[in-house]
Amino acid sequence: MTHTNPWIESPKSHERERAIKSTRHLLKFVSENVNFDTTADFSLLGQLVALLGLHVGDTSEEVGQTSAEAAYHLHHLIMSKLAKEMDKKAKNKKGNIVNWLREDFFLSGPTIFYNNVSKMAKAFGEHLSPSQINDLILKALEALTDPDKNISHTAGLLLNSFLEECGMEMEELPMILKEIYMRLPKISDPATKEQTLKAVCHVASKRVNRVVDILLECSVDCDGSAKELWRALAADPYANMKIMKPLLKRLQNEDPTTEAFGRRNSKSIMPIAATNALSFLLSLPEAPTIVQNKFSSLLLALVTQIYFLLGAGKSGSEETNHLG
Repeated sequence: MTHTNPWIESPKSHERERAIKSTRHLLKFVSENVNFDTTADFSLLGQLVALLGLHVGDTSEEVGQTSAEAAYHLHHLIMSKLAKEMDKKAKNKKGNIVNWLREDFFLSGPTIFYNNVSKMAKAFGEHLSPSQINDLILKALEALTDPDKNISHTAGLLLNSFLEECGMEMEELPMILKEIYMRLPKISDPATKEQTLKAVCHVASKRVNRVVDILLECSVDCDGSAKELWRALAADPYANMKIMKPLLKRLQNEDPTTEAFGRRNSKSIMPIAATNALSFLLSLPEAPTIVQNKFSSLLLALVTQIYFLLGAGKSGSEETNHLG
């Protein structure tokens, strides 16, 4: 895999085809002959799943179908290895019952991923370690801006489906969300951008506090990319009910008992970042849903911030006059 994976990304279709076919033959043979030591971890698994998934959407139909077949054999290999390790109990490394058993394959065969690449998240997600998930997500992120729209669109589908399936296990969530924020303006395909925004919504529905903090850190002044992300969260029926609470907490980032002079000189950017994000969110049609029963808390938080800001300014002026 160390030698063949780079060739799968070749810009030349005939080179990609040779690399994918070699990978398919290798995985098919190994999956049918699991008579070897299976204790070692497959460190390149996340990267390989990403490459095969991305090239299911290759412009070359031959490459796409071969990639889907290779992914099928790879999953067959994982399940065979799992059965051998767990004495044929349907459990993964974490001891959890495997939700997507091999019986599903016998219904559709190797075309199962070719017809629906998003199913790769269900098939592989629970078998990937956090570092392998990270490798896969980074590979998908790189492909979001691929000049080939087929690849970029497939990258969006993979990103969306894997973050939905594995979002709770992401170890590098800040890096991933910051990468999405940076790449968003460069995604030219509307369908790819939609899938990317959905991916963020899936994570926010499960880890809303962390997502809100990361977005506030990405853009204090709520720039164009940040607005796209906040708008997507506001439109999502699961995320929009959760984002107000952490935003209110960040709006009141400083202890209300802190002296005004101390508050004014605080190095925290969270209150102003939260204010800018709330200003934008309250201008959207979804604002009533977002605020819901938190209107009084929001009003009190905003008035408190205004009071301390004005109080700090007034206190500073009085001190200056007194010294003069």
